[in-house]
Amino acid sequence: MKKWIKELKRLKALRLYTHTHTHTHTSDFKEKGITLIALVVTIVVLLILAGISISALFGDNGLINKASGAKEEYSKGEAKEKVSLLLSEYTIENATGENTDFAKLLRKNLQVGVAQNGNNTYSFMLGKWQVVTTTNNIISIEKFKLDADKIYTSVASMKADTELTAGKLVQTEGYWNKAYGGSAYYDIVSNTSLTVDDGKCIQLDNGLYAELHAINDTVTVNQFGAYGDGIQNDSEAIKKSVNSGYKNIELINNQTYIVNTQIYIENSDVYIFSKDSGAIILAQERFENNLIFNLHQVNNIVLTNINFDMNSSYNSDIAIGGVSIYQSQGIDINNCTFNGTGQEATAITSIKSSNINIEKNKMLRTDCGFMTIGGETGEKYENFIISENFFDGQRPYSEPITFFDNSNYNNIKIINNVIQDKTYASGIYTGNGKYTNVYINNNNIRNCSAGMSINNTSNCVIENNIIEGCENGLFIVKNENITISNNKINNSKNMPIILNGVNTSAYINKNSIIGHGSYGFFVNSNIMCDNVIVQENQILQNENYSNNRSVVIAGYGNIKFIDNVIDRSMQFMNVEKELNIYVRTKQYECNGEIMFYYSDKNEYLNVNIEYIE
Repeated sequence: MKKWIKELKRLKALRLYTHTHTHTHTSDFKEKGITLIALVVTIVVLLILAGISISALFGDNGLINKASGAKEEYSKGEAKEKVSLLLSEYTIENATGENTDFAKLLRKNLQVGVAQNGNNTYSFMLGKWQVVTTTNNIISIEKFKLDADKIYTSVASMKADTELTAGKLVQTEGYWNKAYGGSAYYDIVSNTSLTVDDGKCIQLDNGLYAELHAINDTVTVNQFGAYGDGIQNDSEAIKKSVNSGYKNIELINNQTYIVNTQIYIENSDVYIFSKDSGAIILAQERFENNLIFNLHQVNNIVLTNINFDMNSSYNSDIAIGGVSIYQSQGIDINNCTFNGTGQEATAITSIKSSNINIEKNKMLRTDCGFMTIGGETGEKYENFIISENFFDGQRPYSEPITFFDNSNYNNIKIINNVIQDKTYASGIYTGNGKYTNVYINNNNIRNCSAGMSINNTSNCVIENNIIEGCENGLFIVKNENITISNNKINNSKNMPIILNGVNTSAYINKNSIIGHGSYGFFVNSNIMCDNVIVQENQILQNENYSNNRSVVIAGYGNIKFIDNVIDRSMQFMNVEKELNIYVRTKQYECNGEIMFYYSDKNEYLNVNIEYIE
């Protein structure tokens, strides 16, 4: 800069013309000289400013690099925040005695493959960040980087390289090619203890071996040769991947994998997942057992975000099931879609298994959504959670949620599900076995033959459910210690609540029954009801069925009917055994009818009516 200023002073002092001219010409030359100097100065200043600006934008400490760095730091901060929140959640859940599996918590919430390392750490990829954490604190978050000695376009080109030597780490852009996916790293070795399967271990043309270098114990089915194009058959590639020994198996998002044979899953502790909108496993034709996945005597399997297409688009006469769980424990199926043909095929079948969690799935055009079968009398299974699922019953004949076999089941939770359009079946069914500690809460059931058919339970709670437009609402058979409360049962074409079989210690309270076609509350003939309390319910008739009773009790035993609101009469009838009824109610007209009717045969009938203001 000093050099330029010195040069400008020299030009200013220099006289450009020494000849004698008129004053006018001399002045003109001076003005032109000054203009030229100003132009030079302007150009120099602009160049200096441009250099400063470029340096400010693109230099090591420039704005572009700083903005890029800030973006990286923001992305890293986002990853840290997500993991930190899950660490807090894990701490809280453990403190409240839930004993949450930390790896499962990470997988479920982040949709990532998680490696459980020998030093009590967990590692996984979150976007481009490699995260290492314990259950208490994050150890590191670094951008993932792994330098390969050589990169190939495909597995075939890697196999054909006869100059490749042992000790190298190489990378392929895809298994078949980049378009089909399956990019992977491989360790080149001269000897291997692995079985050559063209997935986990590949033999090269020069006699060496390429062992799959999995990141965070996670592989994709494409790395085992799956195309995912909706055309090629991917059955064998999926079989090899899920039974490869790796803990995390990914199906690539938005790809369609064709299968024409049953996929047996025989390894425990496997997480099979896809991200975001999910991958599709498509079965197009009838095959062995007509079943896509068979979880066979395994433990701790998680299926997440997979769309099981059970031949929905190809041949509606061929019924293919989704997932069978056989003699297994710790199975978690969540955020999956099961799309059937409307034929006799079940989305998820549990056979002699325990500790099953079915959550946030969609069952479309399937026969049964979730069903237990195959258990024998006296066998015991426990801990079933069926929550936040959607069941669309295009096939009308079988129950969306059914416990069907003869076994003993303990700890069943059926909560927050939506069930619709099972016109010839119950929305929820417990059948031939014995069921202890059953909790059915906050389900929305529409247009079914019965909202629920609950049989053979003890310690059962049914509360806060909505049952709309069903033929019957609740069909209650042979239960002990059952509570039915705060349910809304609307527009039943027949009867909202039916007690059949022996029911003891039943508490039915604060339910809202509006618009019933036949009787509002019905105890069937010659049915024993011991210690049944019906209290503070609202039972209002449908105007189109004006001649039916609000309550009909035809059984025997001991029943209390307390502080209920009804708009039609009650009828008591008994033929053979003693029926003791206590009624406490306000005295009011029942749509012009008398309040109580008695059958002609009432020699065993004892009714105590207390009117209150």
